[in-house]
Amino acid sequence: MAHLQLHKGNELHVHIKKMRQLLVDRGYQEAITYSFVDAKILEILNPGVKALPLANPIASELSVMRTSLLPGLVGALLYNQKRQQARIRLFETGLIFKNNDNKLSQTVAIAGIITGNINKNQWAMKDRPCDLFDLKKDLETLFELNSYKIDVNFTPFEHSALHPGQSSKIIHENQEIGFIGALHPSVQKALGLTKETFVFEIEVERISKHITAKYQKISKFPSVQRDISITVAEEISIAEIIDLIGKTTPDVLYNLELFDVYRGEAIDLGKKSLALGLTFQRTSSTLTDDEVESAVGSILEGLRKEFGASLRE
Repeated sequence: MAHLQLHKGNELHVHIKKMRQLLVDRGYQEAITYSFVDAKILEILNPGVKALPLANPIASELSVMRTSLLPGLVGALLYNQKRQQARIRLFETGLIFKNNDNKLSQTVAIAGIITGNINKNQWAMKDRPCDLFDLKKDLETLFELNSYKIDVNFTPFEHSALHPGQSSKIIHENQEIGFIGALHPSVQKALGLTKETFVFEIEVERISKHITAKYQKISKFPSVQRDISITVAEEISIAEIIDLIGKTTPDVLYNLELFDVYRGEAIDLGKKSLALGLTFQRTSSTLTDDEVESAVGSILEGLRKEFGASLRE
């Protein structure tokens, strides 16, 4: 008698499938490109990374193994651009190959590229070019896949292929897992791109183990909302503010949202005003007004000591 045997699924493949579907749902089209690319284009987009050359390439412009998915996506974008496409949103998943001391390693990555209008042409909306925040929102949805939120930080950094001030590396558990940014104008010109272009790339294997269902007890007690507005120096990042607040009152702070950033009249030059929504809740008991006010006070005191923040009345 034959026995039916169930095979264990590969969670990584499941997660990639969900990521692909999510990006399609957000208006992207999937590209499938060669794993070997033009060495010159790779050097422009991923400079300083040694690629593995092919012993017998099928063409001179396909001479090295890719260390990034971006060369293939740029080629697909150029193909569409030459055919007068005004709105291009592409992504790709696949292996990237790294050559460390002549030892080949490979990892699964996902990357995206957007340019042109944010919406399809329609009479009810004016044309608006996409920007970095549009791409960042798409990327953030990947980190909240199925509501299993993965904590990441977007930290400004310098990359010769990306625009200074519009590029960030993505940090998860103190490890860099990818980047996001606008292509540098000189890079766009060198590649023949006619519009401002935005890209991201992340290594899926570094986060896939965290995209799993986790039990979290739902509180039966009411939550309490408080809004605060603080003034801080311009160079202090939102990520630093959020990180400190999360560490100050972890036992009662349920949610934190930034809902406004203001610069201008009544704000000193070199400073900005941040409006934050704080939600407090316990799973074991109802919070009293005194406990909530104490938590807010602790947060404000921590922000004052660490960043010189002041409460804006």
